[in-house]
Amino acid sequence: MQLRASFPFFWSQTPSSLTPKPDIIIDKSKDPRCLCTMKHFARLFEKYSRNIICLNLTKKNNHRERPLSEEYDYFVHRLLNKAMPP
Repeated sequence: MQLRASFPFFWSQTPSSLTPKPDIIIDKSKDPRCLCTMKHFARLFEKYSRNIICLNLTKKNNHRERPLSEEYDYFVHRLLNKAMPP
């Protein structure tokens, strides 16, 4: 089973006619403890089992995508992996 989705945290882009690709803004104030993100993964674990592989497909060298990439990596490596049973 393969599931491809957007990043499970709050982010936005400010539309602008002058900037066709606006910067990505991560809003940590809406979910400072990542509870919504944890709930998202809890649903995936419940539905598909604990054997889930998370891939970060962002371009890490792209300055626009870097904030998403860093936030996702932080969440998966620092929070999600620590919450998993051995």
